[in-house]
Amino acid sequence: MAKLIIVFFVVPLSGFSQFFMSTDVAERKDAAGKEITSVHLLNSLSVGTLVNNNLIIGVCAEPAVADYIKDGYNPVQDSLVVSAFQFFLRKNFRDYFVFIKLPAYTNFADISTTDRARIGGGYIVYKTERFNLEISYSALLNANENGFRKGKLSIGASTSLEEIKRFLF
Repeated sequence: MAKLIIVFFVVPLSGFSQFFMSTDVAERKDAAGKEITSVHLLNSLSVGTLVNNNLIIGVCAEPAVADYIKDGYNPVQDSLVVSAFQFFLRKNFRDYFVFIKLPAYTNFADISTTDRARIGGGYIVYKTERFNLEISYSALLNANENGFRKGKLSIGASTSLEEIKRFLF
């Protein structure tokens, strides 16, 4: 369902030059294991529109997840899907950016969308005329039930249709 919503969001926006796309290729979570894992490109695809040169608003296919926590048992990390997709707001400052991701809805009465909101920042490591390679770190805005902010380090790429059109034409 989330990918269908992304498609219906992408198709109309692709006609505009202020179209923004990004995806993560690898991530490292502050959780058990702490190893770097690859990310399926469509599971972290973000599409949006440039409100002005530095402000981007859009939707992200990354699901908002939560830990299953029950008294007397070990928590099961990232086992509850709160929302299949999220809205995001991103502000660029030259080679740096800050962002917030907010789940579109919640599947659980005791978990609000603000409980799963993520705030973060990043740096554009490599810039070309076609795409940007970036690294970012995000954490939960509010700590979860057992006090963790569930930080996540991501490596990804982004582009805008305006940059590609300028390069091609």
